[in-house]
Amino acid sequence: MTLKMRIELIFLGIVATAVLVAIISILIATKGLLNDGGLAEDVRPIPGIEQPQEKASRLQTIRSFEPKVQLANVNSNILEYDKARILLKNLNTEQDILHAHDLLIAATNSAGSSRAEAAFELGTIYRMFPTEECQKVAFVWFRKSAEWGFRKGHLELAKAYIRGLGVDVDFDSSIRHYRIAAELGSAAGALELVNLIHKGSGEQSGDTKVAKATLVEFLPMLESSASAGNARAARTIGRLYLAGNLLKKDLNTADEWLSRA
Repeated sequence: MTLKMRIELIFLGIVATAVLVAIISILIATKGLLNDGGLAEDVRPIPGIEQPQEKASRLQTIRSFEPKVQLANVNSNILEYDKARILLKNLNTEQDILHAHDLLIAATNSAGSSRAEAAFELGTIYRMFPTEECQKVAFVWFRKSAEWGFRKGHLELAKAYIRGLGVDVDFDSSIRHYRIAAELGSAAGALELVNLIHKGSGEQSGDTKVAKATLVEFLPMLESSASAGNARAARTIGRLYLAGNLLKKDLNTADEWLSRA
């Protein structure tokens, strides 16, 4: 082998070694960046765009709310309901919802006064998800809440019946539950009852005569609620006196109630 060939082989060896060292250095540097979070900006999810893993997580959460209307056999007390309410007021993650859900399930098994409220909160959790199955389960929990004496449960049942949320639309059932809520002292129930009777819904036409009679029936309760600080009740009474369609038109009385609102 000539001297020239030997020099060329040595040169090629040096070049190959240099390339190998460079590749190793790049691999080491890349690993270091990954470990230090140096590439985090390049792989961070784009704000406003639902990433595949986020969608999977959301779907998993929804699937966890499949109908389970059988009450679990769990010993509980009012503390479970209180803990759940704290979580629901300070939601940061989907796990908070799941944890609150479990606590509320436990609370519905207690004999305490909080089980009706816990059932109502479960209904509101399921109502958050737009799937038909979740709406059906929400309806079941609102019905249990109403059966256990919580008047807000009747309000949600009335709303479900008139809007078809988890149940077939049923005007008469909506009227019935708004009336029960009103009879239990709910100003909102009385106002919605009068409004629904007056305006009707869908194929059911309104009935001004019955609406007037119903308003007169619950007006003392509405005025009491408005006097106690219920701004919506005061505002509605004022507008009714101003319009003069269900109550005799009286501008002075209307102004008095509207000023309270």
